[in-house]
Amino acid sequence: MASDGAWFVLGVLWLLFPIAAANQMGYFPYWKEPVWVWGLGTNKTWDAYIGGPLFSVAVTALWWDIEPTLSAHFGVRTLGDALAVGIIIGLGVVLGDQANSFIKRRRHLASGASSVTDRFDWALGGGLAALGRSGHRGPRKP
Repeated sequence: MASDGAWFVLGVLWLLFPIAAANQMGYFPYWKEPVWVWGLGTNKTWDAYIGGPLFSVAVTALWWDIEPTLSAHFGVRTLGDALAVGIIIGLGVVLGDQANSFIKRRRHLASGASSVTDRFDWALGGGLAALGRSGHRGPRKP
């Protein structure tokens, strides 16, 4: 039986991998049309809405297959749950990133300009979406 510390680390990794996959793989090679130039700038395109959820679904389904007990802790008990959670995480990542871009445009920062919030906007959006969907209420004792 794994210790509470080990389960905590696995739980963090369970959330981090699909969130990071959605963020990094949002560069889907199709549909490069900007979503909303005035509000988000030219770098936010529709492909993120396809690539982000697609890769998040792949990682979430892989976690479900590898570690079903931990996945159930996050509301993933079936392949259908993995698909739903993956899509929600992917969309949360995209929306978190785009919310940050919207705020940067309101602050009159140029499209593509870097800010400190660029380091965590995607993780915050994906994490909140995952936890909101899963109904996770904290660690459970076995």
